Amino acid sequence: ELWIQTVGSFHPGGANVGFCDGSVRFIRETIQSVPFDPSTGAVPAFRQNPTILIYSMAPGARPGVWQAISTRNGGEVVSAGSF
Repeated sequence: ELWIQTVGSFHPGGANVGFCDGSVRFIRETIQSVPFDPSTGAVPAFRQNPTILIYSMAPGARPGVWQAISTRNGGEVVSAGSF
């Protein structure tokens, strides 16, 4: 079964998220992310490698702001106003 985990919080409007550089930022719940199908939970932008059980972006898919700030080596440049 495939599933994707994200952050959660009881803070209204978003969550405080710890980053690997030691910083903590408030991420709004309206942050732009890749679309998913709520009826199936499928995320067409992601594909899973069944051999090594990791996700990657499907060919031609673009990461959302949430995905861009959660990668360590994607090279994305994200404006602080985006999250």
